[in-house]
Amino acid sequence: MDELAALRREISALDTQILDLFARRMAAVERVAEYKIREQKPIHVPSREGEILASARGQTPEGLEGYGEALVRTLLRLSRERQYELFLEEEGAVMSGELAAVEGSGQGVLTLELDADPKAVAFVVDLFTDLGIAINRLECLAKDSVRQRFLLEFSIDRGGSLVQRALYQLEQETTNLQLLSWHADAQP
Repeated sequence: MDELAALRREISALDTQILDLFARRMAAVERVAEYKIREQKPIHVPSREGEILASARGQTPEGLEGYGEALVRTLLRLSRERQYELFLEEEGAVMSGELAAVEGSGQGVLTLELDADPKAVAFVVDLFTDLGIAINRLECLAKDSVRQRFLLEFSIDRGGSLVQRALYQLEQETTNLQLLSWHADAQP
């Protein structure tokens, strides 16, 4: 028997188990979202996420702590995204700024200002990527020791619902991010 083939089968079997657990976790997340919608609780609770991350660091085998934390951060981010999706389906969104529905599909351009911290930029990129929004261009327009300004060009899904979700989630979860401008160039 080929050793590599056997190892790959073992990994595939583990992946199947992980995906089954992920599906169960997301079902629980949906029940949490239903509760939060009903009781008008916030989706993003940083203190709770801090507790979860601290617990994960304590449970991760030595030498894998960074990987374990990255996995749990990803699970938390995906869980929030699903909760926002359910919230927007149930309640609709009230954005503090003007966000017109995007007709058709095309290119969107967003100018934003955020803390001069690589994690802040990574959060925006991860959010768009997780939602399947293609980032066509990311350019730093200005930067100092405290703040940075970016131009983000991305593809817009038909109807713009994913973009609306992304912008709503950014607005809800980031106190250090300011949306400076946003427009869409619809294509026929």
